[in-house]
Amino acid sequence: MRIFLLPFIIGFAALLSQVIYMRELTVVFYGNELAFSAIMANWLLFGGLGGFLGAFLNRKLPQVRQITGFFFFALSGLLPAMLFFIRISRNVLDIPQGEVIGLSQIYWISFLTLSAPSLCLGLLFTLTVELLRRQSHGTKRIPTYGYIMEGVGSAVAGFVLTWLFVRNLDSFQITCFAAGLVFLGGCIVWFGFKLGVPLGIAATILLTHWAPPLQDLSLKMQWSDFKILKSTNTPYGNLVVAKREGQINFFENGFLIDSIPDYQECESVVHPPLLLHPDPATVLLIGETSPEYLREILKHPVHLLEATELDWEWIDLKQKYSKIRPDDLPPKFTFIYGDGRRYLKKSPRQFDVIIIALPEPNTLLINRYYTVEFFKEARKHLGEKGLLSLRLPGMANYPSRELAELIQSIKKSLSHVFPQVIVLPMQSTHLIATGQREALEHAPADFTRVLEEREIETRFFNENYIPYYLTRDRAQQLATALEKNDVVEDNHDFRPSAQFYATFYWSAYASPRFKDVLRTMMDVPQAGLFMLPFVWLIVLTALRHKTYFKEISVLNSMGWTGFSEIGFEMILILAYQAIYGYAYLWIAVIFGSFMTGLVLGSLLTLSIRVHGRKLFRRLEDVQFWIVFYPLLLILILILIQHREIAFIPAVQYGFPFLAIIAGFFGGLQFPLAQRIFAEGKKDNSHSTGLVYGIDLLGSCLGALLIVSIMVPAFGLIRVSAVIALINLTSWWILKLEEKSVAAFLE
Repeated sequence: MRIFLLPFIIGFAALLSQVIYMRELTVVFYGNELAFSAIMANWLLFGGLGGFLGAFLNRKLPQVRQITGFFFFALSGLLPAMLFFIRISRNVLDIPQGEVIGLSQIYWISFLTLSAPSLCLGLLFTLTVELLRRQSHGTKRIPTYGYIMEGVGSAVAGFVLTWLFVRNLDSFQITCFAAGLVFLGGCIVWFGFKLGVPLGIAATILLTHWAPPLQDLSLKMQWSDFKILKSTNTPYGNLVVAKREGQINFFENGFLIDSIPDYQECESVVHPPLLLHPDPATVLLIGETSPEYLREILKHPVHLLEATELDWEWIDLKQKYSKIRPDDLPPKFTFIYGDGRRYLKKSPRQFDVIIIALPEPNTLLINRYYTVEFFKEARKHLGEKGLLSLRLPGMANYPSRELAELIQSIKKSLSHVFPQVIVLPMQSTHLIATGQREALEHAPADFTRVLEEREIETRFFNENYIPYYLTRDRAQQLATALEKNDVVEDNHDFRPSAQFYATFYWSAYASPRFKDVLRTMMDVPQAGLFMLPFVWLIVLTALRHKTYFKEISVLNSMGWTGFSEIGFEMILILAYQAIYGYAYLWIAVIFGSFMTGLVLGSLLTLSIRVHGRKLFRRLEDVQFWIVFYPLLLILILILIQHREIAFIPAVQYGFPFLAIIAGFFGGLQFPLAQRIFAEGKKDNSHSTGLVYGIDLLGSCLGALLIVSIMVPAFGLIRVSAVIALINLTSWWILKLEEKSVAAFLE
């Protein structure tokens, strides 16, 4: 078993570094889950290229051991170095903290930081498997054993990271621990087990010891424009409290969530909906627990005020740094620790006003409060004249197309639930929805009149501010812009259109050319998306009689399986985030569960003793059953979306089980495809790298297209249907070519 320690180390280090990089890049990319596509695509692309490079080196280099040890040592230095570069990447590109990064910059930063370590990991897997094969005198099942041990390492890493490392170690300590293990692998390769293990353990201890200074230095450089008061990780993301010029700023995953004090924004969020309601006795505030918001709300005749905060640690931080003691809070006020959506589902209370005081839906975490499904839940808890209020970015004079699309998407979503929706073009754009039929009077004079009647004193929202923003011309300009963009999609939990429009809005400033490319791809008709698998089927069928097509049919199956497998992982992560809001913590659990399934599938292939045509039929059978997995996902997503079962513990903890099933199919596919290529060949050293590389390149394509384009444009359910069609065409190609492939094998 000693020789299989190397692929275990590769798998363990790969998942640790992948998840840590993903979490850190999420902070750099302001928490936008669409950035997962860039992260995963670059990671998988260079992993696949590393597999191809390893296949080439296996055939050209007689001495694999020396080159394998070299790349182990090189990777041990790359892992912490790339984490440091991720932390300072904004400084290198001169992008201030709090400023949204464009999509093109997301891809470039991912490319620069992930290419080298991912290439080394893909290369090392192929080299290590070949080294083990030579030591075992060419045993053909060595690639399967290596694949299993790599999966075991990744599975163990996923659960250890989530339940042990994340709770007790910072990012640099975890990464340096992974680097120490990789150094241990290099020592074993070069110096043997007896000498290599003590050297590797010493290096691991030394690297972990150096981690805290690197953590502190990188944070100071990352937030060089601020004085860091607090930096911590929670289940929902990375929280940073930073001070600059007397203002305390709160960042979540790199995105500015709140500032203390910020009276102007606070007053413009709180007062419009409360002034429009004749008697706002009960108020629910979602997303803000700052003292300024509470004080402004309680200037109205409010008898009960409840405020929910998704991340309980924010409440403690805001109380600490705003210098509020629990005794200072009014008796009318109650903190609700937890998710606002979940609270509304369980609460029997009716509210006069619900205020959503959150940023625009740049992330799925925030987008959950801007969807048709949430609006339906909110209306159940509003009184007869109840109001729901939320905010979006404001316009200078005339709104851009991107901003108009974002506003119109949310407005259409509200209109599905509420008969009346008004839009107020103030410093931010405010949307107020109500179930009452009689028109809401929202002229400037109506606001100032109620302010005087209630004797409310304000700093900014007054008789000068209100007429300045709420002019007839501004309202007409906004209404005209919204009418021009009426073709936008409404926003749903599992079809986060508003998140994509928000990304468009920021990309118009940061990367306009890249935005145009994405817009072109977004304009592809849905019917065209469903036709693409059939077009691909026609293309490959036309090549059926070519001699090289016998191998292409198997590689086609492997590539689209990789595409599908990464799609299954991403759909599970995005669905979990859309429902529960804390996939930041569960990413490693889902990845680890997927790798557990992969190991189980690979172990099952060891019992398959058939050869030739029968072996190919097993590959064909696996491809057939993969068709049904996305159909199962569709059924589950529909049930969760339309039935109130999402918060049943069995449903929540069912996500890792679904990941195990997805990984199981991938674990079956790779060993079968590799054995098909190895059969009948004296030198099969390149087959592992070839199949491994095609698998990762298919996964790269899936990460690139599914997360950043297909899911926002078509939704999780339709994307799952497309993946089912893709696998159906792959199965049909294998079925058509069964006899030809049998001849090729025999």
